[in-house]
Amino acid sequence: MGFWSAFAQHYERVFPPRPQAVEWLAGLSNLAGREAGPGSSCVLDLGCGTGHDAAGLAASGLDVLAMDLDSGMVDEARRLHEGKPRLCFEVAGLADFVAPLQRWAAASARGEDAGLDLAVCIGNVVAHLSKAELAAFLAELRPRLTKGSALVLQTVNFDRILAAGNGAGRFDFPVLEDPARGDLPALRFERSYEQLSEGGCEFHTRLLADGESIFEGSTPMVPHRAGAVDRLAEEAGFTSIERRGGFGPAPFDPATSGPAVAILRS
Repeated sequence: MGFWSAFAQHYERVFPPRPQAVEWLAGLSNLAGREAGPGSSCVLDLGCGTGHDAAGLAASGLDVLAMDLDSGMVDEARRLHEGKPRLCFEVAGLADFVAPLQRWAAASARGEDAGLDLAVCIGNVVAHLSKAELAAFLAELRPRLTKGSALVLQTVNFDRILAAGNGAGRFDFPVLEDPARGDLPALRFERSYEQLSEGGCEFHTRLLADGESIFEGSTPMVPHRAGAVDRLAEEAGFTSIERRGGFGPAPFDPATSGPAVAILRS
């Protein structure tokens, strides 16, 4: 069972939908403010998890292909959003998104060579990539964007995390909790970066239900600083790079921001 598959059925309670963030993302699409009939837009959500952001984008009137490398997450996304229009889920990652994207676009009104009106990769997905893998992903995706459209990348603010935890080699996130209700148990989700350095870290997680551990695991990650990501984007041919400290107008501050959001255009 994959790292994320183990608690896919609990994911929506730990990370609930964010309608304001989805509204902001939809506003970055090339088609924002215009009517787009079914099959006439092309939005890619990479690392979609259980699909709540993708479903929100589709509900806003966009055609969305959502991908996740974890088959358990995709199974849960398909279950949760079965029958919703303008929405498709596939098992794929940042290294192999091209073939499913081409198949999906070929079936649309715009055809296989349709460019992307928006691409989003949020939730710390790119932290699973090495520097070389991230560079390859950016170079592969950039020419698939239509002129002026954006790739939105979001990670935690690794500049702040490295400053806070590098000396001790560890950074602990605030605990996420969801209370018991009805037949649902109380959930507690614990996360930490261990063996933390500029070169990498181990992402440790533990999920408890009514005080009993139901999942515990770890996976390697790379703490990409914002400036390093921006340089890779420039090398990949992106000519406009904007930074935000969240899904909205708040500016990015390496010392204090929680999320690190990049809006990349070519």
